[in-house]
Amino acid sequence: MAMAADSSSRCAEKSVWVLARWQLETRAHGDAINTAARLESANKQLGTRICASESVVEQAPGFRGRPIGTVMLVGKTEGIKVFEPLNNETVEAPAIKAYIAAFNKLEAGDPAANQAFANVIGQYGDDPLSTFDLRRILAGETGIRIRLQNKQPGASLRLKTKLNEPEQI
Repeated sequence: MAMAADSSSRCAEKSVWVLARWQLETRAHGDAINTAARLESANKQLGTRICASESVVEQAPGFRGRPIGTVMLVGKTEGIKVFEPLNNETVEAPAIKAYIAAFNKLEAGDPAANQAFANVIGQYGDDPLSTFDLRRILAGETGIRIRLQNKQPGASLRLKTKLNEPEQI
């Protein structure tokens, strides 16, 4: 009898261990899928087609793209650095280089970031990501930390891309 009890307790321990491991793996996969879904949703507000998290970028040899910022996703306690993947030709375009220069100003807390993003839009035409960042700045936000909302910050502003002046609507 002692052997049967010993065997069943080992079986129960093994079952608990397997279940706990399965739950951890499921949560890890679930978190990655959840983050990917939230980043996909973020594209609508950011004006991008694809967002890649820093962890994805680190695993992609030769990644080419531009920084978007540190996005605060619902359900996350820490921000996620996010990038927009671009092809080799696009990443070398003057408009993208001007965007990156404006982004670097925003990241450094330089007040000239406002004008830098306005210049990107005025000189190279409508870039949805530059417009998003300029709207954030005009709405009083600073830095690269982005809190996504149901409504875009500064959504009541329409930008005149030729004159670089905000217009109330």
